[in-house]
Amino acid sequence: MRQLHDYSGSLENLSRAIEIKPDFAQAYLDRSITKSKLGDNDGAVLDLLKAIELEPGLADSDEFTEALRGIRHHGFAFDRYIQMFEYYVEKLDTAYLKGIEGEIR
Repeated sequence: MRQLHDYSGSLENLSRAIEIKPDFAQAYLDRSITKSKLGDNDGAVLDLLKAIELEPGLADSDEFTEALRGIRHHGFAFDRYIQMFEYYVEKLDTAYLKGIEGEIR
């Protein structure tokens, strides 16, 4: 028997959680998966990148892999994803280097 999911309800709940706690990385990751299941690949990628920005260690999780699969499965242009990912990696590297620079001074 096929299990039905209320992805719209989940999306609302996760969005509410993020409103309450904007630095809740796991909620962004879960919302990314939910958005990809609803076909919102642009939103899924943005949430996935936000989750990694907030908590880089999530990139090693099974949920991260699931989110990537969902985005690929739903036909998201992979080259666009790579461009977005590279942009955020550069942004994180810059922030990290500024943090180190601030500690050295």
